[in-house]
Formats: sequence, structure tokens, C-alpha cells
Amino acid sequence: MTNNTESGNNYYKCDVLIIGAGPAGAALAVFLSGTGLDIILIDKKSHIEEPVRCAEYVPAAFTGIFDFKLKGIDNEIEKLQTFINIKPYRASIKELNSARSTNCSKNNLSDIYPDAGLSSCRTKTEMLLNPLPGNLAPASEIRAPGYIIERKTMIRDWIARFVNSGGRYLPSAKAFKISGSQVKALKEGEKIIIKAQIIAGADGPVSLAAKYAGCSCTHFLAGLNLKYKNPDAGPACRSTKVFFLPEIKGGYAWVFPGQKFTNYGLGLDLGLFCRNKKKPGVQKRLFEKIFKNVLKNTEDNNLGKNNLNPMCGRTKLSSGLIPVSGIATNPVYKNIVLVGDAAGLCNPVTGAGIYNAVCSARIAAKYILEAAAGKGTPALQQIRKEYNDYFKGSLDRALAKRKEISSGWKSQKTPAQFERFVRATWVAFRQYWQI
Repeated sequence: MTNNTESGNNYYKCDVLIIGAGPAGAALAVFLSGTGLDIILIDKKSHIEEPVRCAEYVPAAFTGIFDFKLKGIDNEIEKLQTFINIKPYRASIKELNSARSTNCSKNNLSDIYPDAGLSSCRTKTEMLLNPLPGNLAPASEIRAPGYIIERKTMIRDWIARFVNSGGRYLPSAKAFKISGSQVKALKEGEKIIIKAQIIAGADGPVSLAAKYAGCSCTHFLAGLNLKYKNPDAGPACRSTKVFFLPEIKGGYAWVFPGQKFTNYGLGLDLGLFCRNKKKPGVQKRLFEKIFKNVLKNTEDNNLGKNNLNPMCGRTKLSSGLIPVSGIATNPVYKNIVLVGDAAGLCNPVTGAGIYNAVCSARIAAKYILEAAAGKGTPALQQIRKEYNDYFKGSLDRALAKRKEISSGWKSQKTPAQFERFVRATWVAFRQYWQI
């Protein structure tokens, strides 16, 4: 490592600079570890993966990308359940007691409403029951084998492997300018310069590297996630749940159960939700208000834990942007390579991005090694072809559906119309896959 002084700035030089230590950047760093390349990984955060802004689900094929055992696998998932037009039902204690005596010999509400969540309201005079009696079954239940991961644990392990192999990790270093082979960043208030043969942009939805390459994302979902600590009792649920309601404009709410934590979240299409698209933060208060309401509506004691109580064990609310503009038109520009969300590889309908991010890192690592071995930056152009071969078909379909969602969401006037609309635009239904 060189820490020479050049124009008053700390100066670093390396073969590969990776901007961003999320799933894409950390995976790329670990894939390039031990190859003899001098690699620097930087991230604007001081603590890895804090806060986490996603539901932390990955498909089962995720583990096959790595040649080592992954840390942070928290729960195995078998199914995805989709609920449409599920509304809260407010019942008095008297009504609930009557329901018990009429319908339940065991005096257990879960026997009456087997897929319902039940929690005490603060007033203690009524209870919130979800979903509506008579509409308990999900609109869809499909096989979705995969895992709930603890991203923080997993990515910290990747970075530790990278550092132990000789890589350099610089936290609290926010890149603010790219100029040819140089990147300028602020590290703890001090300017640094990093010169690299190859620059990998893994810097998320609002990517400096993507902007430099001329392919910034223009359409976003906004996501909120709350993580709750589970009681230490009972087996974890094996089903993830998503909830579609008209007021969750262009998106959905989720309940993704782990062993240690359960993720409750909400994603909204900013193009539908926020009048001032250039300032998504102006609607944050209303956004959180909707989230809290949906959270109440989607409480579910049958997550496999006893009396999961969202009023207890909550961690900090986290929020972030999800890019839904589709795959980048120019993921390779001169010596710049885009991976993960920066390359637009997030699914425009589901918002899922971890699996694609890691797959893109594996592809990018292959050609970065070839370029560094003497083939030069022309070798990087193969990344574009492999991205298109691997991702473009599914992402183009999802992008078309995202456009359908954006244009048609507000015209669904009745519950029946809304349900047909969701069935045509959500991956769990056959209508989504019809040409």
C-alpha cells in the first residue's frame, strides 16, 4: 500500500478498486481474493451492512455460487404466500369471546382463524384480527425454496475472508468523483485519491459509477424494513408472505420469517406515490404512517413463534431505494464495470436483488481476472454479453410488468379489478408468465 502525498491528499494505488461493500461488492472482493491482484474495497458506511434495508431472502441456488460454506443462513424457506385485498377486522372482546364459545371447543382463536394474526391493542378494549373472516386463504401459494439470511453476518464474513487474503478494506470512504482511472473519496472528512486499473461500481441504486458510465437508474421503489427479534420458542415458519393492497401503490408489504428475526417491510413505487420525484424524502412521514398501518394488518402469530409482538424487540426502521429501471444499457464503460444494483440487476417487480448481485459479481470477477492478466479492458466487454445472456430475459419481462403496474395501478376501482390486476403483474400467478 502506498500512502504518498499528492496535492495534499492521501494517495492509494491498486489493480482493482471496488466501490461499495454490499452483496455485489463484497462478493466480488471475495471472488477476487487470493488471485494475486492488489484490490481495494471501499464503502461509505462505517459499519458493514447497517442498517439492512431488505427482507433478506435468497433462492436455494444462492449457496451454489460459492465454494465455501456460507455464514448467516438463518432459516430455510419452502413457500411464498400471496395475499390480496386483506383488510383488518376490528372486533370487540365480547365478539371474540362469542366466537370462541360458538366455534372453538379449545378456546383458541387460532382454531377459528387458522391463518390469522391476533394481538392486543393498547386500549385493551378491542383486538385487531387479520385477515377478514371468510377470506383467510392466500390468493396463491407456490414453492419458493430458499433461505432467509442475516446479511450482516454473511457479508462481514466475506469481507473478513477478503482482508485475510491480503485485500484492503476502507470503511467510511465515500466516493464523490471518478476521472479516468482515479477515484476521489472522502474518508472520515479527509480527501483521498485511489488510482486503479479497473474500477468496479457496486455502489447501489444511486451509483456514482453508473452515472459516470451514462446509465443511471431513473425509476425507483422506496422500501422500508423493520426487523423484530423473535421469542425463543417454536420452529420458524417456512413460508414468506406478501400482501397487496391498493394503498401500497405499485408495491407490496412483506413478512419474511427467520429463526432469530422476522422482517416486516413495505415497498412503494415512487412514481405513483411521491409527487415530487426528485425529493423522495418529502413523503417519508406519510410513507411511515402507511407502513405502520400495514404492519398492524399483517401481524401473524403463525410465523412459528409464540405470540410474536411487534411492540417488542423492534430494531431501527431502515429505508432505501430499489432500482426498477431494468438492466443497464452500458454495464461496461472503458475501465468501469457495474455490478449488482448499480447495473440495474434488481427485479423491477419483486425488488429482489441479492442473488443477481452475487451472480453478476461472479461473472465480473472472471473477466476482471482476464483483463488484469494481460488482455486489457477489451476483455471486460464480455461482461455485457454474459449479463444479457443471464439476466436480460427475466428482467425485460419484469420491466414490462413494472410499466404495466405504473400505468394501470390507479385505474383499478374495485377489489375484483385490483385482484385481476395483481394476478397479471405478480410472479406468483400464471398470468404473469403468459406472453
